[in-house]
Amino acid sequence: MEKELEMRILPSFCEEKCAIIFSVHFKLEKQKIGEAIIYTCSEGYQPEDLNSAKENIFNLKRKIAYIKEFEVIEEYKTKSLKNVLEFLKVIGIQNYMFKKENIQHQLELSI
Repeated sequence: MEKELEMRILPSFCEEKCAIIFSVHFKLEKQKIGEAIIYTCSEGYQPEDLNSAKENIFNLKRKIAYIKEFEVIEEYKTKSLKNVLEFLKVIGIQNYMFKKENIQHQLELSI
């Protein structure tokens, strides 16, 4: 029987960047196997967007996640990343980008 991977998500808000930051901790039973830091925001957001005097019309852009850190024990990386992408999909984020690779990907999960 495969052991259940536990994913603990701790959200916080960064007002300067108008972003929600998710700290994700992965555990298998009681052993920590890794963590990830994910920033989520509107693509192309600029702080001036909130201060514009354009009749208070705020152009909502599509949401994107920036995976800033993803450090997981090698044998659990695939399962952990799949869980993160499933979480992003549930909260309505369709695109993500890895900081180190600078490659944008579409979420294509067959769940």
